[in-house]
Amino acid sequence: KVAQSDGAYYWKAYAQSRLGRTADALASLQSLRKEYGSSRWLNDAAALEVEVKQDAGQHVSPDSQSDEDLKLLAINSLMNTDPERAIPLLDKVLNSAKNGPRVRERALFVLARSDSPQARDTVIRVAKGNGNPDLQLKAVEFVGTFSNKESVATLGGIYRSSTDLPVKRAALEGLFIAKAHDELLNILRSETNPDLRRQAIQFVSQLGGTSEEL
Repeated sequence: KVAQSDGAYYWKAYAQSRLGRTADALASLQSLRKEYGSSRWLNDAAALEVEVKQDAGQHVSPDSQSDEDLKLLAINSLMNTDPERAIPLLDKVLNSAKNGPRVRERALFVLARSDSPQARDTVIRVAKGNGNPDLQLKAVEFVGTFSNKESVATLGGIYRSSTDLPVKRAALEGLFIAKAHDELLNILRSETNPDLRRQAIQFVSQLGGTSEEL
């Protein structure tokens, strides 16, 4: 009977949200939390609350959520509804120690998919090592997806300035993703590490490098 009652609150809120009755939906969700504090519907209710608020134009900050899945939902919703406001909030998510690796990586991914120069500058900053070290490798790979002259120059600079082997490998992969044949060839001509040379040779070859170049 209890299970049916708390479930009824959730579905009532769901129906109200689809009818555009935002205030009623939020009130139903609040009643669910108040009357059934240990309900199995609470996680679904929290996710629905984020969606209802976002749909109504009430922006929900990822930092205001304690659950990682709700943070991810808030991140995606923000980027879809208000990209300009989302970017500084996502930057804050990246730099907050209380956020787990999955949330930070998702925030970085969302920023990398944005066409906003500000968002891409944030990704490049992390790729250069000005941020969480655990995210740098991912950021370096994401920079390769930008596929423009600036990203190629950035990756080349990261490769030459870094002494960290995984970062250098990630930079090579990013250059390959960007199809930066000439930059990879330049690196190949000066690189002395046999493993990195082997990786560069493979990438140049796959990008159509000639036997004379190699």
